[in-house]
Amino acid sequence: MIPQLLEPVQNGDADICMGSRLEGEIRDGSMPLLHKYVGNPLLTRFLNTFYGAGVSDAHSGFRVFTKDALETLELETTGMEFASEMIMEAGANDLTIEEVPIIYHEREGEETLDSFSDGWRHVRFMLVNAPDYLFSYPALLLVSVGAVLMSLSIARLSIGGVNFGIQTMVGGSLLAIVGYQVWTLALFSSIAANPINKPEGVLVGMIREQFQLEHGASIGILMAAVGVLYLGSVFGQWLLAGEAALLSATATLLASTVVVLGLQTVFGSFFMSMLADST
Repeated sequence: MIPQLLEPVQNGDADICMGSRLEGEIRDGSMPLLHKYVGNPLLTRFLNTFYGAGVSDAHSGFRVFTKDALETLELETTGMEFASEMIMEAGANDLTIEEVPIIYHEREGEETLDSFSDGWRHVRFMLVNAPDYLFSYPALLLVSVGAVLMSLSIARLSIGGVNFGIQTMVGGSLLAIVGYQVWTLALFSSIAANPINKPEGVLVGMIREQFQLEHGASIGILMAAVGVLYLGSVFGQWLLAGEAALLSATATLLASTVVVLGLQTVFGSFFMSMLADST
């Protein structure tokens, strides 16, 4: 098998060549069923999705690579996630990976792999090095669902027998606030951390490059002020005319949400400025 692995590297067709157990043959008793049908395929799918690895067996240890490729890779981990790190760094540095099918024989000696703890180390390492998948995309989903729920609630629509009102407005508000908070974590991580797969969102990149404390704080103060003014008018009406004169509860919740988002923007801007100054 070694000559087949060496050939693409020696011919200059690949920087790294890996033996694929899943594309080759896995002999009986050589790999636990949990690893064969769940662990390896699932972790490989994560790597291909997060990093565009394009491999069939991301955790095969049967690998050949050029000296230049090894010097290019900034490998730091010391555990089982080393296998993932090599592929992630290869993708980040546009290195070419090829695979050849191999026969995986039963291990001689005791197995050192712990299915769950080592599997979690792989997943954790992949997530913390892919802020878009960890923060940006979940944040977009949360904010989008929250905005839709709030819009339907303000319009007091009824869809399929479901009435959208104050309850769904509360849920939408919470989703929007949490989603915005998660998105700010993506922004902070783009400054404070140095992940392998850096955030690529247009908005994150634009803010990171052009951010000024005064701009962020001003936007946040303006948002909070608009919300506070509306809430102040509601409170004034309540003092003068009682509860019967109160405006829509959904509109009041919307104003409260804007106040919270504005305050988050103000304090987040200061924190982002602190991170930028310390890096």
